Amino acid sequence: MQIYKNYVTLFTKAPSFPKGANNYLNKKFGIPYEEPEKIGLNKLHTSMFANDYNTFANKLSFKLISDRNQKTIRIGVYDLEHNTIDTIVGYNYDALEKILKNKL
Repeated sequence: MQIYKNYVTLFTKAPSFPKGANNYLNKKFGIPYEEPEKIGLNKLHTSMFANDYNTFANKLSFKLISDRNQKTIRIGVYDLEHNTIDTIVGYNYDALEKILKNKL
């Protein structure tokens, strides 16, 4: 049996917190576009998982952190040795439940 490593996006959802989270992540961890017409802009395209670290731009790792007590999923940003850099951005369970119900 052949196993494929292609991912399917179930949905795209901006983080619930803090306000301006996408902009914060992009400015702090994004990498510059190479296209001349996009000079000065950053991009941050990555897949994240709860069971494994990914590698982004050969310098960072991302991993989802579920906190059942707080009912949140935070975006963990790490260096390549998996030392924590940032965990302030995340999603509320309620927001994810709402978008999943709408999608399904």
